[in-house]
Amino acid sequence: MNAIGYLGKDAEIIGTNEKKQVAFNLAVNKKYVNAKGESIEQTTWLNCYCYFKSERVLEFLKKGVQLHVTGTPSFAVYESNAGEHKVNVYLTVTEFNFISTEKKQS
Repeated sequence: MNAIGYLGKDAEIIGTNEKKQVAFNLAVNKKYVNAKGESIEQTTWLNCYCYFKSERVLEFLKKGVQLHVTGTPSFAVYESNAGEHKVNVYLTVTEFNFISTEKKQS
């Protein structure tokens, strides 16, 4: 799976010494015009995880940076507190490229 989006917060290290991972959230935006002619923007959040030999990558994976990521997706269905069925999208990232290192203004 390929995706382009913006980091929602700074990346962080999670896990134990033997299985450390870099974790970050990526906002992927989709814009379209619905049948009523209204402009709609929909955001899907990807929970991304990847293994790196160096933690130095954290210096560059900062909130607002735009990335192109490639990886293997997985999904988890859950029920929200309101009783709605929701889906978490996870991506085990095998490769990423910086599109823009300038942070997007919120």
